[in-house]
Amino acid sequence: MANNPSVMRFMGRDSGVLVLIKLIQMSGAGSAIVSPTRYRRQVRRLADPCAALLEDAAEHGDVNLSGRGGRLVELRPSLLSAFDRFLADAMSGHDLLYKLARERMAKAQRSALSGKLD
Repeated sequence: MANNPSVMRFMGRDSGVLVLIKLIQMSGAGSAIVSPTRYRRQVRRLADPCAALLEDAAEHGDVNLSGRGGRLVELRPSLLSAFDRFLADAMSGHDLLYKLARERMAKAQRSALSGKLD
């Protein structure tokens, strides 16, 4: 996760990942332009933190803000690929944990069976 600063920038903020996921969902595929005003209407309490988060992301080159008052957000391809890497890393970690849990359960079952046979 630490090798993914674009996503970590969102994760470090209150509801940051929620904002990122919602913007990606609203943009559809590619680096479409979305309006955070439309998003703010859906989640009123995030209006100011959302604006600050998007300004920070724009300073780091993750998004482009345009329109009057930066009301349009263009998600940069680098942010979208960083989010893809984040998801892939998370899913890989879940797969590893599942495999380890299954191995432990199988080992416990084998030892329980061998205990009954003795």
